Amino acid sequence: MLPRFTIFLILIVFFIGSTSFGLTLQESVEIALENNPEILAQAERINALGSEIGQVYSAFLPELKIEGRFGREYQSSISYEILPGQTFVVTPDNAANVKDYRAVLTQNLYTGGKLESRLDIARVRLKIAKEELRRKKRELVYRVALAYYSVLRAERLLDLSLESADVAAAHLAQAKAYVALGTAPKADLLRAQVKAAEVELGKIQAESELEIARIEFNDVLGREAEEPLILKDAKSRASEDVLPSSEELLFPAFEHRPEWKVLNLQRVIGEREIIFARSGFSPTLSLRGTISRSYLDYPPGELQIEESTGILESDTWNVYGLVSWTIFDGLKTPNKIREAEANLAEIKAHERRIENRIVADVKRARLYFCAAKLRIKSAQKGVEYAGQNLMLAQEKYRKGVRGNIEFIEAQTSLTKAKTDLLNAEADYELTKAKINLAVGQEVFALF
Repeated sequence: MLPRFTIFLILIVFFIGSTSFGLTLQESVEIALENNPEILAQAERINALGSEIGQVYSAFLPELKIEGRFGREYQSSISYEILPGQTFVVTPDNAANVKDYRAVLTQNLYTGGKLESRLDIARVRLKIAKEELRRKKRELVYRVALAYYSVLRAERLLDLSLESADVAAAHLAQAKAYVALGTAPKADLLRAQVKAAEVELGKIQAESELEIARIEFNDVLGREAEEPLILKDAKSRASEDVLPSSEELLFPAFEHRPEWKVLNLQRVIGEREIIFARSGFSPTLSLRGTISRSYLDYPPGELQIEESTGILESDTWNVYGLVSWTIFDGLKTPNKIREAEANLAEIKAHERRIENRIVADVKRARLYFCAAKLRIKSAQKGVEYAGQNLMLAQEKYRKGVRGNIEFIEAQTSLTKAKTDLLNAEADYELTKAKINLAVGQEVFALF
């Protein structure tokens, strides 16, 4: 057996190693999908609609019922005169114990398309629910990505604030030394102090924004707001990603966008609703069969027949077809037809609006992607040039050639350039998630 100290070290190494990797975007999405109440509720709705299809389909199958009656029954006596002076009593003037067993079989044969329409509608509703679940999942993935990169952005901005604070503190110490030596005016010290206070304020704001981003991220994941959070940093792959053309994105968008598929499915429901309403003009035909056995138990001696037991037994069966045709229903059926036709027209009226929205979403997401990619390149150059400018300004100030105004401006420019780069990289990753959401399928792998 391993010594306890060795086991303790192994656990520490494992814990440190697991936390150092952090929570990835894929793991975050999986946690959100497991905890999101809308996703869970939609999954249960799909189960309910699946059961509804079974209920509708049961109307096509025969229905078999077994019934039984137990109690007492009375009817006035019935008698027949066989010969003059001789009377045969069929039922005595007395109550009898009754037992009745019956099996009833019913089968729908024709309903004018009513059952078929109901089954089609139930099946289409199930497909719509599945598309709604897919839409909710894709929207949740985008929300998780938005919250995920918001936390990473806030963490990087805080690191940048700390870095700027170190630079400002070093410059403040340098300015104090130069003023004490008399090689720099007191104005340089005041400017350095103002810059240090400004950077400190930015650091406080960055810390606050990071805490808010972490709370919002945990909220999207369905976790406690105060739950510890360590994310794995994601490297930008802007140079590797290739964006398809608008035409290449629009074709799969109209094939996979849940909103477009739901619209087409709703059109099918509207057409079936019209058929269902028109079935009110059609007759219905069903088959019904019954087999039964009855027992009437009278008190002994009440039946006036020789060796009477007091029990009457009878077996019965019948098979017949039932036809029902409503000739007038108070204009209910015509109004149902008009209502169904109006609902279908309303669905078709939304087609152009949804089509335009899908086209706009795809083109807008594509423009955001291209702009973010260009912003990264521009921001990278800005960071490079601002860094070189800061080094020159610092060297000039050290040699006493220039005051610290140029140095402070160069430091501000570098901080802004790095901030722009961080925002551009975060926005670029989000534009990929936005394109996936606009197309309705995974164009870019987010994880």
